[in-house]
Amino acid sequence: MKLKQRLPQVRWLLLFVLLFALGSCVRFNTYYNANKAYKDAELIRQDREKIGEDVAEPTGAQVQLYQRSIKKCQLLMENYPGSGLTDEALFLMAKSYHRIASYRMSISKFELLFQNFPANENEEESLYLQAMNYLFIGDVGQSNSHLVKLRNRYSGSEYQADAYRVAGENSFVLEDWEKATASLESYLELDSTSEKA
Repeated sequence: MKLKQRLPQVRWLLLFVLLFALGSCVRFNTYYNANKAYKDAELIRQDREKIGEDVAEPTGAQVQLYQRSIKKCQLLMENYPGSGLTDEALFLMAKSYHRIASYRMSISKFELLFQNFPANENEEESLYLQAMNYLFIGDVGQSNSHLVKLRNRYSGSEYQADAYRVAGENSFVLEDWEKATASLESYLELDSTSEKA
């Protein structure tokens, strides 16, 4: 008799667990598809780079993939606010906007990431890309501010050489010849073999 009385409770519990698991699968699947679209666009970029094409301007196929990534991330954030993937979704959106030269949108997504997830695992790359975003819209002061944060927080950063190069270019625009020279010399010390050197 007791088993028959508990059966409806067990059914409800199983239904709840099943619905929770399905919701988690849908949430992760949405992020997975956003990440896949971004990676597919990046593969096209790498292939173009290998054959010497200018990759600054994305192809139509790349733009579609970056936009798909943005839309999937937006869906994830709208349908699952506060999920454990929100910081990853913001990061992916900001990078995708950066790749399609929508720098102001990229800036706004990175700012949301910095404000809401100050200790996120993608901070190093985010600071670098944010500095580039500000450089591309002509805000040299903000660009330099993010480069300084990058150098101070990540002295061994893989972006360190480029950070010095961008700082040198920023100082050149500001006609601060001493800082431009110092930054570009630091860049050459770290990366003297690249084409940009």
